[in-house]
Amino acid sequence: MWKCPYTRPDRLSSSNRSAFGPDKRCHTAPMRQNYRPGMVPRSCAVTISLMLAAACGGEPTRPRPIAELAIEIVNVRGPSVLLSGTSEAVVRCDVKFRATASGNGSATLRDAVFMFFAGVDRNTPVDVLELSAQEVRDAWAGGVLDAGKSMESQWWFQLGAPFLLTGEFRYEQSPGGPVAAVPVRTVCGPETPASSPPPAITDVSIVTPSGGLEPTDTLIVSYTATAAVGMWHTAIELTGPCEVSAEFAENLPTTMTRTVSLPIPAGCQLGVPFTVTVYAVDAALREVSRASVGPSLVDNTPPRIQAAVIPVAGAITSTIQFSGDSIDVHLSAFDNVGFRTVTYELLPLGLRDSVAISSPFVGTLSVPVPANVTGFVQLRLYARDVTGLTSNEVITEPQAIKVYPTLERPTLRSALRAWVRDIVIDADRGAIYLLAYNERRIIVLSSTSLGVTRTIELPYSKT
Repeated sequence: MWKCPYTRPDRLSSSNRSAFGPDKRCHTAPMRQNYRPGMVPRSCAVTISLMLAAACGGEPTRPRPIAELAIEIVNVRGPSVLLSGTSEAVVRCDVKFRATASGNGSATLRDAVFMFFAGVDRNTPVDVLELSAQEVRDAWAGGVLDAGKSMESQWWFQLGAPFLLTGEFRYEQSPGGPVAAVPVRTVCGPETPASSPPPAITDVSIVTPSGGLEPTDTLIVSYTATAAVGMWHTAIELTGPCEVSAEFAENLPTTMTRTVSLPIPAGCQLGVPFTVTVYAVDAALREVSRASVGPSLVDNTPPRIQAAVIPVAGAITSTIQFSGDSIDVHLSAFDNVGFRTVTYELLPLGLRDSVAISSPFVGTLSVPVPANVTGFVQLRLYARDVTGLTSNEVITEPQAIKVYPTLERPTLRSALRAWVRDIVIDADRGAIYLLAYNERRIIVLSSTSLGVTRTIELPYSKT
């Protein structure tokens, strides 16, 4: 990828730029003179013809002026490794070009092409950049150089790896004249001869926590790597019980050591050893790896839970509960491997049950209260993980929850073939008045049987 953010040409004033006119050629049109036929002797006429011929021969057609362009690299700043994250980086070089025109006339820059090569193979480009004549001229302040003049232009190039840049600027040797090309070449990063050795990983050490490595613990891995042409990229990968990886962009050191802390996710498989693989990539994009056997995962940590009783609707505290309903509990539970069940128990009744949950769990657990239970009860909760470890217990205070009896009122049901807009209950007369929607009537029901006793017609419908 290329970008030309700014230019710094040695601008030429218009007075220093020559302007071309059309080619000078012989003009042989006859000269107009005031004479009459027969006035000029024959010998004089011959003399005039010779003079015209001599004048034409003395002004031959001049060749088109030709200017030659040379472009040199004044300086290169870089390589600079620009990080866009822990694993993504690009290499950038700032290049200042100087163009000098020689010969006659002026040279006009046209288009340009650049090829990027990465790795050991420098025969096939990994990217090609083609620039139009307008883009090139914008970068060179118009791109017209008179013979004997110079100008400079600042460019920068970058790629996702150290690279070799080759290219050429094309130019016209005179306005409308032949086109020639000027090659350019620069290396952004260390030179990578094919004879240079590949990178090497010289040491890998693994530090396991005391008591064994558990899910949610941290595995510490240290490694040392060398690269004669500079280290470009390193990485660590854990495989086996689960997959964990970390990647790092390096700043082209020849020797480097890293100590990496790798968090082990919850839920990784127990009893399976990790395979720890370290990768190293040098500036020539040559990759090596080294694998080591790491520890197996164990589980010595019990689950953890927190719980709080949710008050019923309209109650100020969680003390008030009702028989036949459920005690709703806000539950938070976590385990580094995974849950099997959470168990609840109503004391002193001894009513116990369990439900399966996942880790982590944050939600509502409903504990049913039998219809015949009243008085003070206690709620006891605990969880068990997949390896059989039991969590802490959560138990309410002895008089924190009181269950009140639920009053069961008689219920009547009836079906009507009408949309009801409004209702009025007349307890003294034992009647229920229903105003039908979009109809001219009031339906009267018996409050004891919900049967229709009569209908009151209205002069108009109520919508």
